Amino acid sequence: MKLPINLIIFLALMLFALTCKKPPMEPKMELGAPSKLKIQALSDTVISLSWEYPTQSQVNFCIERAQENMGFIKVGVVPPNVTVFNDAAMFKTNVKYYYRVNACTDKNQGDFVHGEIFLAFQKPTNLIIIPQSKSKIKLQWKDESNFETGFVIDRKSLNGSYSEVGRTGKNDQVFIDETARSSDMGYTYKVYAYTAHNSTDFSEEKEISWGKNKYGFSYFEHLILSNVSPNITCVASNPNGHVLAIGYSDGTVRLRDVITGHLNNTLLAHTSSVSTLSFNSDETILLSSSGLSTKVWNAKTGQAICGLTGKGMDISPNGSLVATSSEDDIFLWDATTCDKVSTLAGNTIYGNSTINHLLFSPDGKLLASATTQEDNIKLWKLSSGTYSIIIRAVFFPHEVTAINFNPNSALLATATWDDFFRDDITLKLWNVKDGTENRVLRTGYQRVSSIAFSPDGELLASAYSPNTIDIWHVGSGNLVYTLSDYSTQITFASLEPNVFVLCAGHSLLGFTKNDGWVITP
Repeated sequence: MKLPINLIIFLALMLFALTCKKPPMEPKMELGAPSKLKIQALSDTVISLSWEYPTQSQVNFCIERAQENMGFIKVGVVPPNVTVFNDAAMFKTNVKYYYRVNACTDKNQGDFVHGEIFLAFQKPTNLIIIPQSKSKIKLQWKDESNFETGFVIDRKSLNGSYSEVGRTGKNDQVFIDETARSSDMGYTYKVYAYTAHNSTDFSEEKEISWGKNKYGFSYFEHLILSNVSPNITCVASNPNGHVLAIGYSDGTVRLRDVITGHLNNTLLAHTSSVSTLSFNSDETILLSSSGLSTKVWNAKTGQAICGLTGKGMDISPNGSLVATSSEDDIFLWDATTCDKVSTLAGNTIYGNSTINHLLFSPDGKLLASATTQEDNIKLWKLSSGTYSIIIRAVFFPHEVTAINFNPNSALLATATWDDFFRDDITLKLWNVKDGTENRVLRTGYQRVSSIAFSPDGELLASAYSPNTIDIWHVGSGNLVYTLSDYSTQITFASLEPNVFVLCAGHSLLGFTKNDGWVITP
């Protein structure tokens, strides 16, 4: 019997299906998640990513990025075993970016590892103005950003509007405005950082005006250091140097850069409050004292050299001698070995009087000593070991509370206090050559805790409670400034020629010689 053609075709297909083997199913590849995703902004056009993957494999890696309130977009794919990626785009700064990375194939996706980065572009800070001449004004600031192209300086006259006066390059922190004119009567400045695509906010504004100052000085707030918990008990600097030492009630000493405020070193100097600090002239050696303990430090490395016992210490300008005292005698020690060199005897008159101040003159020829409850200050010749001049600074029961030489060793400033009646404070200048009185700067009722000459010797600062500093013009004896709400632990240091700072605790107050510019603090 002849079969129908349709049936023949159906049977042939069935036979073919039965004789063919079905290929096996390809197993689905399990992809692990990457780990340890690190994200770093190289600039505002490149963000670098890196990650780890547990095994060597033939899988790619897919990188996705998102901004806040926006979905993820794929920004790149890297081939197998490559675990770094640079995301290049024109990013907006001060924005948070989110990233995720996973292992991926054409048919499969692994789990993601997530990360984020805030692309910060910080404005410049600590803008200060230092007049150089009638037509030249120096600006200085702190660079807080990592990838700026440069900085833009804007200026306006007192009654005008802002306009750009100059630009600097990457990492620059100084600009000299050589287009200033005293006829404009003053300017306000501000600075910002920029790149090709972004710019920071402006720095704080600083103002300078043209005015009359017969003493030729302007005052400005140079830098405020961050406060710390222990109380400040003393400060020291070399007037011609750039390092500030600050002693605290917890026994530590912090060394800071005067220009930037940067913390250079912290010395665990003593177990109790630091009472006195002193540098030699080149700032390589620092003395610190607490109670009867005195330590000699290498100021560059922060390593202790040796230790001494005594009160009222100081170090000679050349760093070779250390002076300490007992109740009756003064001892001179080798600063590198702490071996005793000599003894200066016979300083006190009253049996209950003790030496409370020792100070080398800047030229290294004299040592001044003052005591509690005694009527004189002695100036010792170091060449002979005898005192040559007696300054009748006080009369019993007055006390000498502070002494200091001017930079050329020609004058000695003294502050005295009647500890019995708690009044009658006197601030005087004395001629070192013959011990005669040069002038009386002030009398009053506040106990002066410290005094300091400016590096050029033209200004004298005296500090007293409550948190007040007087600035005196030495040549005329007149009061130039009275500054309030500052620490009464004071010392002077230099920024540059004709520019110096008064270090009052954590506040660095600048003074500059000028031709009439007056800086608004």
